[in-house]
Amino acid sequence: MEDVLAETIDEYRPPGVAFDGVTDIPADEVVRFNDQRWEFIAPDEPALVAAAQELHDQAVSEGWVSRGPFEDRGGVGIFVSVLDKGPMKLTLRYTTAASFANHTFDVDELGLVARIRYDPSQEVN
Repeated sequence: MEDVLAETIDEYRPPGVAFDGVTDIPADEVVRFNDQRWEFIAPDEPALVAAAQELHDQAVSEGWVSRGPFEDRGGVGIFVSVLDKGPMKLTLRYTTAASFANHTFDVDELGLVARIRYDPSQEVN
């Protein structure tokens, strides 16, 4: 978990969105991966898209390697981009208003979520 917590990308706050909290999930007997997840809420879609791209660009400047631009692979209004740094994976996901009708049991908000996932089995002791 120390490797995840040592990353500084989680401290970056893109403009135009409100920080909504961070969750650390260390691996244990039940959870396989060390995870850190942080969330933002946007007032509108242009601010959401701009903040997601800003966070992506900041990650690249900190040494993360992008697998590609944001994509809505399912066509449901949820855009995802994945970046790598060694054995860590950073997933950036934002939810647009187009997704609201597709997911009736969730909270309808324009949100940006970032998550670092690290497989502890990759750690060298």
